[in-house]
Formats: sequence, structure tokens, C-alpha cells
Amino acid sequence: MREMRAAAAAVVVLALVSQGSEAAKTDRHRSTRRGLRNPPSVQGKVASGPNVLGTIQYDNDIPDHKDPSLGAMVGNRFAGLVDPHGLTMVTFRLAGAFGTIVTVSGYDPNTTAMTVMPLFPFFAVAGMMQSTAGTMLIQVNLPTPVAGHNGSFIAGVFNSSAYSTCATSQPPLGGSCDAVALTMGGTAVPGHAVRLQFPIAGTGVNIPNVNAIFRASGSNLPVELMEFSVK
Repeated sequence: MREMRAAAAAVVVLALVSQGSEAAKTDRHRSTRRGLRNPPSVQGKVASGPNVLGTIQYDNDIPDHKDPSLGAMVGNRFAGLVDPHGLTMVTFRLAGAFGTIVTVSGYDPNTTAMTVMPLFPFFAVAGMMQSTAGTMLIQVNLPTPVAGHNGSFIAGVFNSSAYSTCATSQPPLGGSCDAVALTMGGTAVPGHAVRLQFPIAGTGVNIPNVNAIFRASGSNLPVELMEFSVK
């Protein structure tokens, strides 16, 4: 009798184990199917690949002031990138605007020749709020997307080229001067902001302790020291 009870108990245990194994397989199958239908959002570092789309954001989205230079392009130096990469869209905040149109451009630095070449042609972006004080976040597609680029690049907004009132030391937000907003902090160490003075000489001057609220989006752009997301 004792042997019969033991044998029966063993059969029950084997049945439970079998049921548990089948349930686990079913759960894994369901989880896999859910993952295919609704892949989770990924944040932080992401493995590179030709179809990975990302946005490089060095700023904390808190506008603080604008650069006082006249007739210069002010933005960020985007470096430490995975090659090759593309560029399809830019996003920025203005610290001020003379009218309702500002000009944006990007350049490819050549550290050997100590000069820059146009990366994408400068183009006008309409719909600005005159004298804005960082209240507008502008997102615009590049008229000519960049594909297969290697190395770093700089991109930003052109400051007003006249009006001496724009050229005061670390001017505040607002006013009738075209300028991208600068921030004192961000997801990366401050110091990515760059000024490219015209006529161009060199590969741009880094602006210490600040990042520009100017972001670049495109294929294969995840890098460290930035905010990045893929959905």
C-alpha cells in the first residue's frame, strides 16, 4: 500500500511539472508575439545599425541666454558619432528673433585643413515668434537630407548680423535679435556649443560651459552623453 501511494504521488508531481513546462512555453510564445506587435520603447545607449533612428540632445531644454556674436552661426558640435550616419531633421529653441524667419545650416569640419565645408545648404525656417524668449520649440525637416556621413559635424542658427544692441556680454532671453537659446546644463557635459564666425576661419570656436538647444535627428545617431530614444 505504501509503495502504491508513493507511485501515485510521483505521477501527480510529474503531471504538475509537465503542466508548468507547457505553461511556460505558452507564456514565452505570447510574450514573443506581444513583442513583435508592440516593441518596447528603448532609452539610453542603443546598439548602432543602419536602420536605427535617433536624436542627439545635449541640452536640458531650459533656455538661459544667447551668444552675443554678430553674423555667426551658433549651435552644437556633434561628435563621437557612429559611422556612417544620416541627418534628416533639426530641432531648436530661439532665444530671440528679429522677425518670423531664421536661417539654419550645417557644416562638416576638416581638422587637417582647419576649415569647414557645407554639410547641408543653409535654409530659411518660417513661422517664428518675433522677440521670442525660448518659448517655441521648432522642429523642421532638412530640405536636403544627409546620408552616409562620417565623423563630426556642426549645425545651428545664424545670429543677426547687425544691430549693435545684440552684441552685449551674455545677453538675456528675448529681444529682436536672431539667436539660438543656450543652456547652462544638459544631458551631456556643457561645452558642446560652438560659434562659427563669418568669414569662416578654422573649424569653429567652442563656447565653454554651455550647450545649445539645438538637436540633430537621423539614422544611426545614438551616441554617449546625450538623451536618446527609439520608439
